[in-house]
Amino acid sequence: MSDLLREVDEMMKQERAEQFWKENANFIIGTILAIIIGTAAFSAYKGWNRSVEETQTAALIHAMEEEDFSETALETTQDFRPDIQALALLTAAGTNQSSAEQAIQYYDTILAGDADDNLKNFALLLKTKQSPDLGDEEKRAALQDIINSNTPWSHHARLELALLEGEAGQYKEAQETLIPVLNADIPETLKEKAEALVHIYRFQPIEPSTINQQEDGE
Repeated sequence: MSDLLREVDEMMKQERAEQFWKENANFIIGTILAIIIGTAAFSAYKGWNRSVEETQTAALIHAMEEEDFSETALETTQDFRPDIQALALLTAAGTNQSSAEQAIQYYDTILAGDADDNLKNFALLLKTKQSPDLGDEEKRAALQDIINSNTPWSHHARLELALLEGEAGQYKEAQETLIPVLNADIPETLKEKAEALVHIYRFQPIEPSTINQQEDGE
């Protein structure tokens, strides 16, 4: 059973941003568009702001059609509004042509900018999933921040946190982390992953450290 657990954890950890986008494309794009449209709708200078948004969005769509978009996204969008630039960098990071190092650079740019918190939390989630330089404690802290912020990505963050807890043998904690995911109105693919992990963790009640202590005492 422990081998099955490790296999499931590894499979889910290695899921790339491209697959993540495929599974949640409608949810992601809908959220981002709602942010952009909402910002324009409530702006005191709505007419001018909308014109800028439309111009930059058109420029972004044109840039995305270029073959080297994944490499030139940062330079191309440096004068764009923060939210539109964030959308561009997230898209570029999720393409096949984007290297892991380049993707992390794009996420860091978003996190250091003035984009909407929902977009920044999404970038932080993807960075946590893909960065080879983050330790488990750093990942836990980042994921907990996303969960506490109550953004649309909080359930994705719970899934990632549960994986880390499972790897540490904290199976009870992992199940508790996943409970809100099971009860949420979210994409079925995400809920199915949570259900699969809960089922597996349910049969892993003893932490490895406890087992080692028992063996040492024999």
